[in-house]
Amino acid sequence: MEFSYYDLLSRIIIGYFTLMASLYAFDISYNEDYSIAYIAAAFVVGYFINAVSSLLESFWFWTIGGKPSDKLLTINKNKKYTGISKVRLYNANAIIERLKKDAYSKSPSTMELFSIAKRACNGDKDCRIPVFSAQYAFSRVLLTAFTIVTLFLLGSHYDDWRYYLLIIPWLVFWNRFKERGYYYAREVLNEYMKKSTQTVAQ
Repeated sequence: MEFSYYDLLSRIIIGYFTLMASLYAFDISYNEDYSIAYIAAAFVVGYFINAVSSLLESFWFWTIGGKPSDKLLTINKNKKYTGISKVRLYNANAIIERLKKDAYSKSPSTMELFSIAKRACNGDKDCRIPVFSAQYAFSRVLLTAFTIVTLFLLGSHYDDWRYYLLIIPWLVFWNRFKERGYYYAREVLNEYMKKSTQTVAQ
C-alpha cells in the first residue's frame, strides 16, 4: 500500500497531534514504551478526523457564508468580481455563460454549473487542480482537528484563561480554510474556461 504526502499529513501527523493533545487534556501520561502503538493509534485518529471533517463540510461552509463555488458563480452587480476580497474571480460572467451552454437544464443551479466544470477538468494531470484540492482538504482536516483539540482543552481547563487564547489560532485556521476553499473553486472554474477556450479555438 502506498501513501501520498496528503495521507501522511492529514492522517498520521494530524492524528498524532490530536492524540497527544488529547492525552494532555485528559491528564494521561505519555509512555515511551508504547511509541509504536501511539503511531498506529494516530493513524486511526487521523482517519477518523478525515471522516468527521468530510461530514462537517456543510457546517464549515455555513460558517463562511456558503459554498465558495456558489459564491464565485453568483453575480453581484455592486462589484466587478465574485468571491471574496482575497480571492477574486473577474471573468465570472463569461464562465457562467459558457457553463450554461454545457448544462442540460434550462435554469441550472450554481451546484450543477460547478459540477460541469469539475467533470470537464477531471483526469487532467497537467493542471493544478489536484494540488489545490489537496490543500483545501488538508486545511479542512486541520481546522476540524484543531477544533476538537480546542474543545478538549477548554473543557478540561475551563478555569484557566490562558487556554481561551486558543481561539486566536482557531480563527487563523478557520480563515485559511475559507481562503483555500475559494482558491480551489476558482482554479476549477479558470481551468474549465481555459479548456473551453482551447476547444473553441480548435
